[in-house]
Amino acid sequence: MTIVGIENVRVEMRVGRDVYSGTGAKLFAAGTILTKENIQMLRRHNVKKIEVDESWDSAGEIRKKSLYASKVRARDESSVHPYQSTIRHIPLFANLTDDQARKFASRFTLEKHRAQTNLFREGDPCTSLLVVLSGSVMLFNQSPHGGVDSISSLLKPGDSFGELEFIEGDPRSVAAQTLADTEIISLTRENFSNVMRSDSNIARIVMKEMNNRIYSAKPFMDELAGMDPRSRVVNCLVKLTNHFGKRTNYSIEVDMPLEMNELAQMAGVKLNELHEVLGRLEEKRFLKMHAHYFAINLQQMRV
Repeated sequence: MTIVGIENVRVEMRVGRDVYSGTGAKLFAAGTILTKENIQMLRRHNVKKIEVDESWDSAGEIRKKSLYASKVRARDESSVHPYQSTIRHIPLFANLTDDQARKFASRFTLEKHRAQTNLFREGDPCTSLLVVLSGSVMLFNQSPHGGVDSISSLLKPGDSFGELEFIEGDPRSVAAQTLADTEIISLTRENFSNVMRSDSNIARIVMKEMNNRIYSAKPFMDELAGMDPRSRVVNCLVKLTNHFGKRTNYSIEVDMPLEMNELAQMAGVKLNELHEVLGRLEEKRFLKMHAHYFAINLQQMRV
């Protein structure tokens, strides 16, 4: 690894260690291959120097990479990319053909993060679309001191996040932290734009879905704002069940990696309101809370 001053940073260098702004915002993860847009962002954030992987940054290595990539594209033009099935679950890409989806899949890059890693902070620039491959990620709103104020969502493998900010070019609306060792694939805005420019049919399909995503978000937020505490808690339990539920003979068991106060934050209710709603559900035998999971009684639901 070598520390390089910003004036000597060049396109195609590989980042050797995570890069942060002066305010502590994470700009790039280790392993990122720098683009012109990335270098401009470093300068905007007054980053003076970064650590790069010198074994990667050589003309010969870059030429080999370019030649190898050309051969792979020619040989595997009709093959299925490893990320192709994953990104087909993202609404933006759901209506693409296999060939079109493969063009986007080939532009995603892999990131590996340890548990409790802060991926980005609320208000950070949204430079990429992210998808969970393995592990889990918590999205949350930050308190004035940088801690967790309220939990927005828990993400499992296959879930994407940051779509609306990515589409509209807005800053991150929430912060993100891994709850376990996690693998993520990311698509930069530059790579996204390159694919869109390369095929007008792709651009038409994706732009239509982009409009759908923007206009469908507001009614949901309006609906959530009008919910009473019981509805908010039930809505939260339904989301957790859909994401983490495992069917047994007579119940659905849901792993819950959250404390009660965190569950209350996710539901958007006070802790005493959460306990009250859960107590009523347990009294009616719809639900049974355990230390690290809850179980939904399917037999009682049929009554």
